[in-house]
Amino acid sequence: MLNGVMEIRHHTESSIQALLSRAKREIKVREHLEMLERHHKYMRAQGYSLDTIYIYLNKSLLFIEYVEALGKTIDEITLDEIQDYLSTRGKPSTVERYVVAIRSLAKANAQYKPLFLQIVKHIKHPKVKQTIPQLPKSEDVEKLIMNARQPYKTIIAILYEGGLRRCEALNLRYGDVEAWDVGYRVWVRRSKSLPRVVFIIKYAHILREWLLQHRSRHPGDWLFYNTYGEPVKPSALTMYLRRLARRLGLNPDLFHPHNLRHLRATELYKSRKLTELEMMKLFGWKTRTMIDVYSKITMDDVEERMRELYGIKTKTSVEERKITCSNCGMEVPAEWQYCPRCGRPLSERAIAEKIVEGMKLEEKAKMLLKTLAREIRKDPSIIVKVLDTLYEAKHKSHEESRVDSQGA
Repeated sequence: MLNGVMEIRHHTESSIQALLSRAKREIKVREHLEMLERHHKYMRAQGYSLDTIYIYLNKSLLFIEYVEALGKTIDEITLDEIQDYLSTRGKPSTVERYVVAIRSLAKANAQYKPLFLQIVKHIKHPKVKQTIPQLPKSEDVEKLIMNARQPYKTIIAILYEGGLRRCEALNLRYGDVEAWDVGYRVWVRRSKSLPRVVFIIKYAHILREWLLQHRSRHPGDWLFYNTYGEPVKPSALTMYLRRLARRLGLNPDLFHPHNLRHLRATELYKSRKLTELEMMKLFGWKTRTMIDVYSKITMDDVEERMRELYGIKTKTSVEERKITCSNCGMEVPAEWQYCPRCGRPLSERAIAEKIVEGMKLEEKAKMLLKTLAREIRKDPSIIVKVLDTLYEAKHKSHEESRVDSQGA
């Protein structure tokens, strides 16, 4: 399915409409329902994302239901009662979302409920400490990538190496990937922060493998799609990661897609090979707030830095060994399995993987041919249908190539 408008998000237009329909059934006071509807229109006018609209509407609905459970209207609610409600909402980061949602509800209805707006202005924002969750080890991520099937293998690889958010990866189109002399550039055009370019080098061979088997290679087609030909959903990706981690004996709680972005940012920050501005550009951060989150250091970090200052190598520090690709001459770290430029296997393990993969494909081809031969013996006319299908596919491919060349 080619679609130039649709966007993969956690929440869609239909989920927002379903929420509004639920509100009509659950809200008892007519003016409260009108407030929620105004809030919806207000957020649309402000250009909020579908995710934000859904979250704020949902939290506003829960707050309105709380007010009605007290036997009151919005005009009668007090600041203390609002604070009591917020105190039951859980951790500070969750409470903060409720505060923002309630304030947004009040702003949307300022003309009709000025007293409510004045009360809401006195709600204090909770102190929220941004911390990095417990992260997986890089070798475990490598294990996950090597054991995943396509297209999830490629999705996991670019989530990690590119530091992409889940929906940024799932919103990619085939035309967003551009060949580069040492791998690929990936254009992240749909982002909650800033559009940017990320670079896939270490896992270029995995991305190349998927590009070669892509169904259409049309620039506007989804880069990633499931076995039914539909775009991969965020929930499907999350569940696949958890199931795969569990099967490999890893802790599934550590393998949320966003943790791969956290891990990549942590590794790059600690490597000190990128400046803060370069980090912000690469990860799409508008401010340096997230830099401060990753800059939490320990005394071990200070000790290592002091050793470097005086030119003393740490006990664990080892010169990074390099190997050269015999095919294209590119020099890469010794632990890399494939050359990012030409895709050639660089280790015995990678060569063995390629041989096994080729044997599997050969076996599948033999089974397919046996099945086809059996069906032809039953009905010889099948061979005519097969040849017609192959001719049509070849003709269609030729036509698309001709149109693309004319358009270029």
